[in-house]
Amino acid sequence: MLTSCNDTARSTPDLWAAQLMIRTDPYGWCDTIPATDTIHVGDTLRWNMLVDGHFNTLQTFEVTADTTVFLLGIEVASADSICLAAGTDLDHGKMVFDPQKVYACPIWLRFTPRKTGTHKIQFVIASDAGEGYSPRSWEYTANISDSIPVIVPDTTQS
Repeated sequence: MLTSCNDTARSTPDLWAAQLMIRTDPYGWCDTIPATDTIHVGDTLRWNMLVDGHFNTLQTFEVTADTTVFLLGIEVASADSICLAAGTDLDHGKMVFDPQKVYACPIWLRFTPRKTGTHKIQFVIASDAGEGYSPRSWEYTANISDSIPVIVPDTTQS
């Protein structure tokens, strides 16, 4: 797709991801980190994304990763879930959209790393854009380190 206000060509469908993720560690501490930051085993991360078909309606969106490395799922608002069709499995990263109904859908990708190392999460998005344009795929590479123990200060001593 070419747009009049942009001098670059774009394809459809597209996946937009926020630059920041919300992280909750196993001890309940919640903060915000850059998407490029190293994450830790046991952290639960929520990453805001937009699945976008531009002028084409969405058909499917799927997130996959090695299940021994990541627990992952997709969260959507209840209103967005109305347009999801049979075959959708949000707890396992799969969305199937009702035909000809959805052009864009905001989601939260939720994932928890289970192993250290450098590991990939794959994304595949399909719309009715036609052959050569759809489906599209992307990868996110996560750098995962050991969990960091929380040291609680001793407030009983003066």
